[in-house]
Amino acid sequence: MKYIKFNDRTVNSSMYRQLQDIAHVLTDNQNFTFEQSYGHQINPQTMVISASHFWDLYEVNQRFAAYKTDVVLRALGTYHYTDLEAFLRYQKWIQKNQLRKFATSLFTLLEDLRLEDICRVERKGTVKWFKVRRELLYSYYKTQLRVNYSRQFECDALFNMIALTLLAEQPMYHFDLDGGNHLEELMERIRPILYEIYDAKNTEQISFISKRIVLIVNQALSKDIIKEYYVFPFQNITEWKLDLPSEFDELKRKD
Repeated sequence: MKYIKFNDRTVNSSMYRQLQDIAHVLTDNQNFTFEQSYGHQINPQTMVISASHFWDLYEVNQRFAAYKTDVVLRALGTYHYTDLEAFLRYQKWIQKNQLRKFATSLFTLLEDLRLEDICRVERKGTVKWFKVRRELLYSYYKTQLRVNYSRQFECDALFNMIALTLLAEQPMYHFDLDGGNHLEELMERIRPILYEIYDAKNTEQISFISKRIVLIVNQALSKDIIKEYYVFPFQNITEWKLDLPSEFDELKRKD
């Protein structure tokens, strides 16, 4: 098995090539390159798509499947189906919000779930990869909920509850939190809004759902999440010095 050094890490060269090929095929653009990063993002300016280091500690088959879902979500999902203007409006809206990290993670989680449904339909072969992704995330957030609740990191615990609600195979109505009525009551207020994502057709609707939830949580919690669970799907977008929506549309335009 051959390995290459990439971003100060040794990675399976065959795995790397496959992930890069997925990026090329799904964007229909051979100029995109693949890299590993803190989060799974797309940078249309530098033409880089990344998979998250979050998956590095899992065994190789799980890790590879999860890497693939990261690339698919950005190369097929974000690149083709995320409304950049709606995203930029949301990004601007949260700038002065006291729960900015929560608002960022919430939007990316909800938009990823919307895009996942599209990817599953358009590329049937991705279904098995996303099954692995959901199983790993569900187990992760279940552990995180116990840890964050015991440490009284309420915003983190609430985000874990939101993620578990959306990732669960069966609807979750009780989280077995001893004395956690405050968070569970807050979750009950949020739950009906959360379920609206299954009818969301575009990024604007995901943004609207996210804003409503953030406003509710703002009234109940004063401290932001400690851990940044998700970053925005676009990398360093505020640093671009170009007409973003038109340039992005031009990049996707086929001759």
